[in-house]
Amino acid sequence: MKKILYTALITILLSYFQFPVYSQDKGVITGKITNVSTGDIGKAEKITLFILSMGMKEIKTIENVEGNFRFDNIDVDSLFPYLLQTHYKNVVYNLTFRFNENKTVEADIKIYDKTDLEEQISVLLPHMLIKLVNNDLIISKLFEINNDKKPEKVFYKEDGTFRFFIPEDVKEVIRVTTSMGTLSTNQKYKKENDKGIYSILYPMKPGKTRIEISYSVDYSKKAYIFSEDIVYNVDKLAVLVSPGNIEIKGDKLETSNEGAGEHYKIYNTENLKKGTKLTFEISGGKSEISNMTAGGSDKIQNPEIKSIHVFSNKITIIAVTFLIILIIIGIFIKNFMRKKN
Repeated sequence: MKKILYTALITILLSYFQFPVYSQDKGVITGKITNVSTGDIGKAEKITLFILSMGMKEIKTIENVEGNFRFDNIDVDSLFPYLLQTHYKNVVYNLTFRFNENKTVEADIKIYDKTDLEEQISVLLPHMLIKLVNNDLIISKLFEINNDKKPEKVFYKEDGTFRFFIPEDVKEVIRVTTSMGTLSTNQKYKKENDKGIYSILYPMKPGKTRIEISYSVDYSKKAYIFSEDIVYNVDKLAVLVSPGNIEIKGDKLETSNEGAGEHYKIYNTENLKKGTKLTFEISGGKSEISNMTAGGSDKIQNPEIKSIHVFSNKITIIAVTFLIILIIIGIFIKNFMRKKN
């Protein structure tokens, strides 16, 4: 009996020495801010440090930063990335990173001045997707905004940085998102005075920004007239229709042989001028998808989705230790009851 207890206690002690549960290494972040627009030392109203663990958990904030900055005594967790969020003139700059093996990080944060001149950007509408889902048409438009003028500046207008059209008969606005990489961010939008025109206030940083506008309209009668006011000049536009048994007719649309088939068709148009209308008739079609989510969303439900939870060695050791303690308590109680009887 004693041998079993000693073995269990030694196991617990060794686990604590090998995997220290309550102690964490301390890290240091040093960095500098540079104003790329001017080439001078940069400033920030504040810089906030987050750990991206089950969401964004704030660790520390420093304010009124100019040039160099430093974060000391940071608890380092090698399992999760960290985020520095810099605020400068109502524009947020994000920098993600991980600590190196020495528990240090050198952060180089670039900020930009702002401009409200539309000549700073160019807008492309590479394609539009029209998809039949049950009794709805899901219409998605992908825009690309290029901000590549010199000197590099953030394009921002107080009355809206990007304008887009949504028809009056819209059934649901599914998403209005922006992205400069792989992650998309939902954007708040507001209605303008012009009929069907909306705008967002997202600052367009140097580089390429993608904006997706997606909404649904009723198609229960298997007929719909698409009519949109062109907000920006469009050189070329590809309209992808799914499934391919939907018919589209319009003066400015030409069928493309490329990709034409059962599942989808492609139509092309070009030289659409700002202020004009793009109009075509949509009819027919049979939906290929029957298990769509409610509310017209175009995300397919997957009954076999599995949640994967990742636990650190520290959490595992805690769980194992707790189980061993319960076993020891059980053995003591069992022996005590035997002696009592």
